Amino acid sequence: GIPVEVWLKKVEDAMRDTITKSLNSTLDSLIADVFRGGSMRKRIVPETLEKWVYGHEGQCLITAAQTNWTAMAEKCIEEFGEMGGGRRKSSPVYRLYKRWKKLLRKYCEMVRRCTNKFQRNKLVALITLEVHHRDILRVLQMRRVQNTTNFDWSQQLRFYRENNMCIIRQT
Repeated sequence: GIPVEVWLKKVEDAMRDTITKSLNSTLDSLIADVFRGGSMRKRIVPETLEKWVYGHEGQCLITAAQTNWTAMAEKCIEEFGEMGGGRRKSSPVYRLYKRWKKLLRKYCEMVRRCTNKFQRNKLVALITLEVHHRDILRVLQMRRVQNTTNFDWSQQLRFYRENNMCIIRQT
């Protein structure tokens, strides 16, 4: 046989590969199906959101949601900077804030209808996370953050996908 250390290393590698594949699948589904390619103009369809939540593992849902939120928030901050600032209510960050409020309403509707305790726990964790994201967007919008080097943005815990790996940054 092989030494136990070698066997454990193979088990660890297989676990990492499985989690990476699951996380990437969850994130790809969120971007393509729920947010329909990351478009700010297309509304989120409740049935698609439910399929996404109920079809993936809880930790992958949370990590994918954080990664997607980081990407969308950075895109809006950069667009606001390119506009040269301007009125808060016309900013891309404000539009994203409004979109996040709608997303939270959809999650709340789902949790009210949920009969499965396991699925309810996933939704409660997602709602908690998305409330935090909404609150951060509100602060960014009120302070008129126009670039991603601004401390109000860089102090946030940000999740990125780089080379199919999840990278977490905070300054």
